[in-house]
Amino acid sequence: MVKQSIADNPNFLIEDIEFTLPQPSYTVNTLEALKEKYPNETFSIVMGSDSLAGIHLWKNFETILNYPILIYKRDKDFINPYTHKSNICVFDSPILNISATKIRQMLAQNQSVKYLVRDEILSVLKKEL
Repeated sequence: MVKQSIADNPNFLIEDIEFTLPQPSYTVNTLEALKEKYPNETFSIVMGSDSLAGIHLWKNFETILNYPILIYKRDKDFINPYTHKSNICVFDSPILNISATKIRQMLAQNQSVKYLVRDEILSVLKKEL
């Protein structure tokens, strides 16, 4: 689905390194593998504020907190618990009440997800339900 979503944008690259790593999949392991494979690159993590709020539960979260982290606020009242970390950037952007979970729920209830999911991705998602 990712491949289909970015097919028309040459600025994106798909890396499936995570599929070669031992399971369960941990973000810290993925980051370390990417750093090893691409030593001259800098990787950033994009996540919702809900993920940052629970990051202390992630494996080796202290290591993850050293990477540049870009936060999308999912709640207008979100307060960054790591204000002392200058590498964490919280974007003040419009809050959309949408997520992958929400899209799956909408599809399960036969609700339209038009404009939320590309048509070619929608057909894949419908097959999975």
